[in-house]
Amino acid sequence: MVSSNAPGLVARLSPSLLHVLTSEGHGSGFVIAEGNLAVTNAHVVGDDRDVEVVIGRRYHCDATVVAVDVAKDLALLRVEYDGALPAMPLGNAAAVRPAENVLALGFPEVYHLGDSETVTRGIVSAVRHSGGVQYIQTDAAINQGNSGGPLVDQEKGVVIGVNTFGIRGSDNIAYAISVDEVKSLLAGSSRNRRQSRRRARRQSRSQASYSSAARDADYAPTYDDNEYVDEPVRRKSTALAYVLLIFLGWLGVHRFYLGRWKTGLAMLGLWILTIPTSGVVGVALVIWIIVDLFLVPGMIRKYDQDG
Repeated sequence: MVSSNAPGLVARLSPSLLHVLTSEGHGSGFVIAEGNLAVTNAHVVGDDRDVEVVIGRRYHCDATVVAVDVAKDLALLRVEYDGALPAMPLGNAAAVRPAENVLALGFPEVYHLGDSETVTRGIVSAVRHSGGVQYIQTDAAINQGNSGGPLVDQEKGVVIGVNTFGIRGSDNIAYAISVDEVKSLLAGSSRNRRQSRRRARRQSRSQASYSSAARDADYAPTYDDNEYVDEPVRRKSTALAYVLLIFLGWLGVHRFYLGRWKTGLAMLGLWILTIPTSGVVGVALVIWIIVDLFLVPGMIRKYDQDG
């Protein structure tokens, strides 16, 4: 059990507390995990994907929104800070009991009195569920600007919720999103980051294999719609197609000369089918065979008659 000395507890947790500044306003947040991951409310960051945070009232840092759950009104931030920020210890919502003493930390909207964090004290009034989300009801004062700050179990010194809203016009009725909802969002974000790292490693290995193949063959591979194309093999295949085309053309004409018309037609049929693979060469051979089949024999017969 941690001492119930509130001033000492606040001093210990303050280095993890964040003042979140956005394009629409401001709110609170706190560090919860390694890698300077922090949590705040989704309604605090709004549509922003990059925000500014103030650490210890002195250090201004950029932060990136890495995950948002609008239904639970939670957002994860990655704080771009050179060092490792201390994370607040997270409790267990199942262990929360009504009448436990709690502290609400944050930065309420009181600029004319300074921008330092404030602390309000209260108790746990109830643990409630609404819309599939678990809330902790408290009578600790939660004002505008406190949103996203921690609700702390004073006896255990652990976070049990994320301050979210108070009921205006009520007598100290406020709500914090259960810490278990924060853990769920954090676990989902961790899975996504692991999957992203695996995809990045696979892409890196794939690119490395392409580069290695290029070095081994001493030529530069080309890419078309992400398909690997082997240029030397393509050139070799085209040359073989040319040779086959010439051979089939010659064979067909030769069969005609020998009087084997059916065989000749079959060979020429195969030859025509290969034309699309050989382009200009195929067209040139078509002209050559027409000349060879019709003009040359006619010229020979006319020579024989004249003679």
